[in-house]
Amino acid sequence: MSFSKPPWDLLVLIRDIIAFGRGVGRAVQYQARDTSQEASAIGPGKTSTTLLKLAASSAFKMPAVGKAAASKHKFVVDYSRPAGDGVFDGAAFEKYLHDRIKIEGKTGQLGENIKIARDGDTKLTVSSSVPLSKRYLKYLTKKFLKKNSLRDWIRVVASSKDTYQLRFYNIQSNVDEEDEE
Repeated sequence: MSFSKPPWDLLVLIRDIIAFGRGVGRAVQYQARDTSQEASAIGPGKTSTTLLKLAASSAFKMPAVGKAAASKHKFVVDYSRPAGDGVFDGAAFEKYLHDRIKIEGKTGQLGENIKIARDGDTKLTVSSSVPLSKRYLKYLTKKFLKKNSLRDWIRVVASSKDTYQLRFYNIQSNVDEEDEE
């Protein structure tokens, strides 16, 4: 089957359906012309209306755009190792997160959406009813460490799916190696 001339109206229609995700509603707005030239370009026995139906089928539909259901996120930052050595201040970290976490582009407006709680002197729990990524929490933690000049000695490691742990870098001393020589 060879086409003498591509049906540009239909190609534009299909592009719009895929790109904008308007589905059938957008396809109905287009009124394709059934001319003999267009019908011959499409192929024998097929009309532009048939192609409109194919283009608007479920294979080309984009997912519906809307707000996602409120999901619960709970992340834990375990800072027991640095706090045990007296290097890390959990209260300052909690205040930093409270001041810096952005909701809809605005800082300091956590409200009922995000709860930050300290569990003793070892863990900080961030519970959220709005989408909050674990990666964003890691970013803010690293920023806090940099601000307090701790980034050179402490790293942020994911110990489980919803937990970060602050650990000291393993630095081998070169003094022992030099003494042996």
